[in-house]
Amino acid sequence: MFRRFLIIAITIHMTLGQKILLKDLEAITLHRGHKTTGRRMTPITQLKCVGGCHIRQPSTIQCQNKGSDGTDVQWECLADLDDKYKFGRIEVVCEGYEYPTDPYVLIGSCGLEYTIEYTEKGHRENSDSLGGVFMLVIIFAIIGAYCGGCPTRSNASHSGPFLGGVAASSYYGRSRYSGGYSSSRMSTGFGRTRMR
Repeated sequence: MFRRFLIIAITIHMTLGQKILLKDLEAITLHRGHKTTGRRMTPITQLKCVGGCHIRQPSTIQCQNKGSDGTDVQWECLADLDDKYKFGRIEVVCEGYEYPTDPYVLIGSCGLEYTIEYTEKGHRENSDSLGGVFMLVIIFAIIGAYCGGCPTRSNASHSGPFLGGVAASSYYGRSRYSGGYSSSRMSTGFGRTRMR
């Protein structure tokens, strides 16, 4: 019984207590919904979106150590995103092994805080779809004002919801869902390290 406990304790110590020099950490792969390891600090989420989160959140991001600027380790992070989105600010957050500025970090303790932004194409398409919705509202307001006394459509044999005689599903089906209308690419972002 004691021997089994000892083996388990040694295994846990070896996997949870390992450290590595931050500058020697070549790459990290992070997943949405997963937690980091923690020794001195409480584990954090591996991926934390801190801006533009309503736009898009990748499920997996891989970050590679690109060297140091003399002060800090610099990272390049990659994720599979539609060509309408890109990384804004990125910051790899790692737990120092003994103290926050320790050059050694706890293995598995690094997470990523990032923002998502529109690319030029994303801005253009987002503006186009908002402009289209705005135009529909104006058209319906004009039709409503003009046809205030017009008879209403009472037969329910139509295939989609009607708004002033125009099937809404034909418009919204294209503007809201990409369904093959956009291509996918690897989005790259560059950032620094913050120790905790």
